[in-house]
Amino acid sequence: MAANSVRRDSIETVATGVVAQGMLVASGILVARLLGVENRGHLALMLLFPLILSISGTLGLHTAVTYYAAQGHDVRALLGVVRRPALSQFAVCLLVELVVVAVVFHNEDGSVQLAAALSVLGLPALFMLNWAQAALQGEQRFRAYNVSRLVAPLLYSIGLAAIFAAGVEKIPVVAAIWAVTMLTGCLIAFVDAVRHARAGGKPPPPLDEMKRFGLKGMVGWISPLESFQLDQLFIGLALSATDLGLYVVAAAFTNLTRLFIPQSLGVIAYPHVAGKATRAEARAAVWRFFLLAFVVCATAIAVLEVAIGTLIPLFFGDEFQDAVPLAHILLVGSLFLGLRRVLTDGTRGAGEPALGTIAEGVTAAVAIPSLIVAGTHWGPEGVAWAISGSYAVGLAAMIGMTVVVLARP
Repeated sequence: MAANSVRRDSIETVATGVVAQGMLVASGILVARLLGVENRGHLALMLLFPLILSISGTLGLHTAVTYYAAQGHDVRALLGVVRRPALSQFAVCLLVELVVVAVVFHNEDGSVQLAAALSVLGLPALFMLNWAQAALQGEQRFRAYNVSRLVAPLLYSIGLAAIFAAGVEKIPVVAAIWAVTMLTGCLIAFVDAVRHARAGGKPPPPLDEMKRFGLKGMVGWISPLESFQLDQLFIGLALSATDLGLYVVAAAFTNLTRLFIPQSLGVIAYPHVAGKATRAEARAAVWRFFLLAFVVCATAIAVLEVAIGTLIPLFFGDEFQDAVPLAHILLVGSLFLGLRRVLTDGTRGAGEPALGTIAEGVTAAVAIPSLIVAGTHWGPEGVAWAISGSYAVGLAAMIGMTVVVLARP
């Protein structure tokens, strides 16, 4: 891929991330205004389950589609190879989610239970989106990939604006809008990816080889602490819905630097590095993307740290004022996580998918006991410090391994 093409795709993809963050903030404001602190916490918890299962349920297999597609394999054939295991994975995850939702929300009132049941519809949507984006990224069809990131959030924001204008403040309605818009947006992306998948090229590798590649990098790609949002899960289950409502609002302002910008750069870095002819070229590309991520994310965080004390009460209302100190802490942690995300994608493209998995293991080893101890003693603020500190340790481990491993011939 030419340098100009990489630059253009990077700018477009980061810009898409910024727009997606804007939509997320807008929808978050509307949800907070519609539901209040407690029901905002309930909604956050129920939407975690389809997200967790859709990410973990593929066992990393869809990341193998991206890798082999970037190396010139027949994408239609790759999707054909993984079709049967993908359907089996979805069936298992659906059963698990139904059980989890029934157990977690059985003591809540009827409106919360109905909302939780509706949230299950997000699982097939997110499964479709994972496979669609895996194919689009591997083919380096970044424009279509970026569109796939925006359709569902845009529809969701429009739906929320409509019920906000109508004065409908019921959690089942919000959950239904989320489910329907997710299904619609993700189905559009899936159909586009499958219909226009590249035919021709090298034959696909054996399924077992693809499974091994996916499993090696699974934990690093999933990043369980982040993708499973264990900090939010802990607060929702061990503390209170009100605490979770405050924490979610604080975390919303970190999405740009922990998720959208790093994910956008990683989307470009992964297939770009995978396509390099030599180890030296791959190593240089990995560090270029890392430095770019540092400059962009650090700049965004500096601006947000100054403005956050005004933005949260302005957008969400005074009842969310206690989210401000949480946001200050989480913004710092988001830099460490975002940089590690970019290194994970880059080293996976260099044929080293296990590095991200090891770094995630180090992060989890620090984070899980820290979350329990700090969260129990100091509440949501303790959780924020614990998660941010663990991200710093994980980044240090990832940088060290990247330097050593990519220096090898």
